[in-house]
Amino acid sequence: MDARVSVVIPAYNAQDTIVECVRSALRQTLKPIEVIVADNYSVDETVKLARGLGVTVLERCGRPGNPASARNAGFRVARGDFILFLDSDEVLERDVVRECVDICVDGGVGMVKIPLVFVGDGFWSRCSAFWKNCHYRVCRRATGNVPRFFVRRLLPNSPFNEELACKEDWDLYRRMRSRGVGEAYCSSRMVHLEPRTLREMVVKNMRYSVALSSLSRQVGGTYGGIARHVVSTFLEALRKPPRNPLILAGCVILLLINAYLMAMGLIRERLLGIKPIPNI
Repeated sequence: MDARVSVVIPAYNAQDTIVECVRSALRQTLKPIEVIVADNYSVDETVKLARGLGVTVLERCGRPGNPASARNAGFRVARGDFILFLDSDEVLERDVVRECVDICVDGGVGMVKIPLVFVGDGFWSRCSAFWKNCHYRVCRRATGNVPRFFVRRLLPNSPFNEELACKEDWDLYRRMRSRGVGEAYCSSRMVHLEPRTLREMVVKNMRYSVALSSLSRQVGGTYGGIARHVVSTFLEALRKPPRNPLILAGCVILLLINAYLMAMGLIRERLLGIKPIPNI
């Protein structure tokens, strides 16, 4: 099969997961012509580790703290007829690329969704993974997750809106659907690797809460949507509870921490006038 596939991986301080992520792309049964790591000003060993794997690394690309600009930077140098956008904390099963190409070629669709499962190593990590798997099931019954695999010619020159601090992938999906671009699911999955420690989760969620505050200011209604998703996810967790009840208790604690971080981000920006700091 003559299919030219580029894998674009935006990354920021991803030293714990970047090796496993890149290797999963390199080990595909249908090998991509290139793997591009678009580094967004990491201050850890992300760049060094990625270069050690022999892939293309774009160092300090895009705007600091702006994942959309890093994705666009990787897209602009990609040479493939098909583009797979893969996050640096995700791992592909071996047949993902082959299945996605087959679906696009044989089914005539322009974008493919890849089923996602969250996994954790350690108590807090397993709590986070359980909660996100519940949330994923809720979302899939509604609109599903966002597509990650695209036919290149159907994408705009800069696919992701760099004015959005987060949810830029959902924005792209909305625009593609509005143009009538066909979509489908593959059967092979992506595995999302949750942070291992509570501290790593707090740092990650601090960045996310800052981004959500900015997004809410731009488009409005973000926090109300989050609240509705929390309620739906909690009901799903009760419907299919974990074997260890402490996992559910841990989920509640993580929710309270995230609510506190979002409230602090909102207070800093809306009441105190302190602007968000990228990649804190």
